[in-house]
Amino acid sequence: IQVELEKYQKGNVQRGDLTQEFADNIGYAVTNFSEVMGITDPAKITSDSLKAYFNEVKRQKTKTEMGAGKKTKSIATAQTYASRVARFARELGFKVSTPKKMGEAPFRDVVIDAETVSDLINGTEDDELKFILQCGFLAGMRRQEISMSRPEWFDFKRNVINIPSPDLV
Repeated sequence: IQVELEKYQKGNVQRGDLTQEFADNIGYAVTNFSEVMGITDPAKITSDSLKAYFNEVKRQKTKTEMGAGKKTKSIATAQTYASRVARFARELGFKVSTPKKMGEAPFRDVVIDAETVSDLINGTEDDELKFILQCGFLAGMRRQEISMSRPEWFDFKRNVINIPSPDLV
């Protein structure tokens, strides 16, 4: 896994597909997955191993975190780690499902593919609808963030969206 991980990180950073920081975050999750699950061959990353990893991270985080909201935070952490490992595995060509954010069944298949998203966005002539679709599908903004967005949030020169905390809006 480590050899493939280094190639994945280096290639994606050089192409500009990932920032170095995000590549490092994926690296941490993949390394942690390998250690926790005892899996060193990327071909052995499966939906079942990701599900087991998700549940183990959730269990460990719930056990170690203190304070209100610890269960929600542990599920979110498990979701993040497992999703990063799944992203790595998919880029290597392995078909794996990704974990859901909540609930007892932590995995689901992709509901809409990239080609369909592209067709939806390119198929509309309504600029407002196109903006909404791009924010949701391409930038990952939530419905409330899209509806409350302001022009000053968008830095088109750097391709960055700065979404302030909800209590500051």
